[in-house]
Amino acid sequence: MKKKPIAAAAAAAICLTLPLSALAAPSPREDLLKNGDKDSVVYSVQQKLYESGFLTVSPTGYYGTDTQAAVEAYQKENQLAVDGIAGPATMQSLLGSALQAASYIATGSFFQEGDSSLEVGALQRRLMELGYYDYDGFTGNYGPVTQEAIRLFQRTNGLKQDGIAGAETLTLLASEDALPYTVRLEDEGEDVRKIQNRLKELGYLSGSADGIYGTATQKAVVSFQKQNGLSADGIFGQNTQELLYSPSAKAAPAAKSSSGSSAKKESSASSGSSKEQETSSASSSSDVSQMIRFAKEQLGKKYVWSAEGPNSFDCSGFVYYVLKNSGVSTGRYSAAGFSQVSSWEKIESKGDLQPGDLVFFTAPGSSRIGHTGIWLGNNQYIHASTSAGKVVISSVGSYFNENFVFGRRVF
Repeated sequence: MKKKPIAAAAAAAICLTLPLSALAAPSPREDLLKNGDKDSVVYSVQQKLYESGFLTVSPTGYYGTDTQAAVEAYQKENQLAVDGIAGPATMQSLLGSALQAASYIATGSFFQEGDSSLEVGALQRRLMELGYYDYDGFTGNYGPVTQEAIRLFQRTNGLKQDGIAGAETLTLLASEDALPYTVRLEDEGEDVRKIQNRLKELGYLSGSADGIYGTATQKAVVSFQKQNGLSADGIFGQNTQELLYSPSAKAAPAAKSSSGSSAKKESSASSGSSKEQETSSASSSSDVSQMIRFAKEQLGKKYVWSAEGPNSFDCSGFVYYVLKNSGVSTGRYSAAGFSQVSSWEKIESKGDLQPGDLVFFTAPGSSRIGHTGIWLGNNQYIHASTSAGKVVISSVGSYFNENFVFGRRVF
């Protein structure tokens, strides 16, 4: 980890803990971590095991068989009781003073692009909790995705938007005063453009999407909130965000007669396809092949939070772009929103997935769906990855097995 000096008064105030939302450093954890557990402490144990070579798969926050085997190997190497359970003695040996202080952001440090450490992984976890970071891996690497998440946090919380996690940013991020992802009047960014495009899609906003949350966008948000039974304050907060990017979002009254509500669009295409449904399996296979071929054409394109193509994507933006260009009628949803399209058949088991199915994942320690991709078959899926920073094809591994929730069959 790179350490850089900061003002003494600010340094004394900084103590981001595990879990990062805590306000004071607790005493060492006395319970046991074992197979089946899932939280941020598991992630920290995995990170140490990974760094020391005992764990060969990336940390996920889920204590599965790979982690158990790694703990056993660590215990044997360090002359501890070999039971595969991370009890106080094992965690003390692994994490040392970091565990005792429960502090993973060191006093006197700040973080910026290029840094790589356990502390950065904890920072990413906190940003995810507040809605600034889409999860498919807490990498511990402070790259462009983390930098943008910090910048958005700074924007929402009225701090200098430099993308550097300095003293003031870290202090606020660790406190209960940290505001979750919110957009207000005069905010600017790619995420604002995404909001505007969705409002246009539902008939609440006309004109171009310029990425500036001006009075016209604010009024459109107020209209959306009124129509959908939300508090009409013109502030784009969590409740507005979740509903806007879901199939439950109601279109503007004036738009219903011409384009129908979002829900109506979905029901008119029972399998998700805007084309007239055909019973021919060959036709379905052709649609899927076209979809997968187009998805693969996007490989290597940059991950950018809220982007929906053509040159960069977040995870749901990638799925939306591929579906839209494969003849599928759908709104611009979030990962959670796509998972709620009930007209697409729900696939409960990984073993029942077919090429072209959408796949959905939760984050460690959370039941919230926060990531999506497209199943390719042969134990592979394609997605816009935060950890890779681009569109990639991934093979089924511990992340998939431990965080997969279900799939949806579009064709």
